[in-house]
Amino acid sequence: MSFILSNTLGLVSPKYRNLSEWIAVYKAIVNTGDRCQKTKENRNRHIDDINCALGAHTLSTIRPCDISQYVNSESKIHPQKAKRLLVELRCMFNAAMENGWIDINPAISIRTVKAPTLRQRLTLEMWRKMYLSVYDDDNWNRRLLTLALMTGQRRGDLVKMRFSDIHDGCLHITQEKTGVKLALPLRLRLPAVSMSLAFVIKDCFHYAKNPDYMLRKSTGAKLSASTLSYRFECIRDAAMPEMTGSHVAPSLHECRSLAARLYNGVVDTQTLLGHTNPIMTALYLKERNLKNNELKVLEI
Repeated sequence: MSFILSNTLGLVSPKYRNLSEWIAVYKAIVNTGDRCQKTKENRNRHIDDINCALGAHTLSTIRPCDISQYVNSESKIHPQKAKRLLVELRCMFNAAMENGWIDINPAISIRTVKAPTLRQRLTLEMWRKMYLSVYDDDNWNRRLLTLALMTGQRRGDLVKMRFSDIHDGCLHITQEKTGVKLALPLRLRLPAVSMSLAFVIKDCFHYAKNPDYMLRKSTGAKLSASTLSYRFECIRDAAMPEMTGSHVAPSLHECRSLAARLYNGVVDTQTLLGHTNPIMTALYLKERNLKNNELKVLEI
């Protein structure tokens, strides 16, 4: 029936076309927008999932209950993913309205999925246990911990940091996810661990060979983002065996929240994290269960 409508009435009015036909148009809109490549890739995965589940439905016949059933079924297995899918569905149907394909957004009235917090916050005490457990290691273990905490950057940005990114007294970063440009002064100091960014970077220089990337293999080759996450988990589980196998144990990404909390009042944490929305920064500051944007140091 859907096929018949799409190939008859759909030729006259787009609301009788299948959702998959609108998705082809919508993906082009998403992929040509002013977004970083990583964001586009993530959104395309969500759009493809929606297409597999609902693509055969005629646009005009999709009801809120259809959206609710799909999102709720996903939330039972992947609650965090279900939240993102609902956001994408709302955007998708809003765009369809703006382009005259439908008159009503069937996803707009669906209640936001309540997803449980998946990870514990990384505390300073946890970080110190991990740091002390690898302090004498002559490789990149402790450098990963100190660079992640001192810079507060994502793993994709940590693996790209090079010594050639240092000039004018700052470490210059173009964030992979957002495209935000950031300049971290080498004089930046984190009182909680009594370290400066200059000290941490210098420590990254004196190990392995071919000091090009700050975090590198013994051969000098670049590391992957997934390797950083895996190594962080190995250090964490070795330092705190009680966390081994726990699905809520803090991940490498939690270093960003810890950095934000420790730097709060010392620097502009929103600039440090590269957030365009202060609400997102507030989430990182929440302790939960426990031209270039040059970072302005408020207190040394």
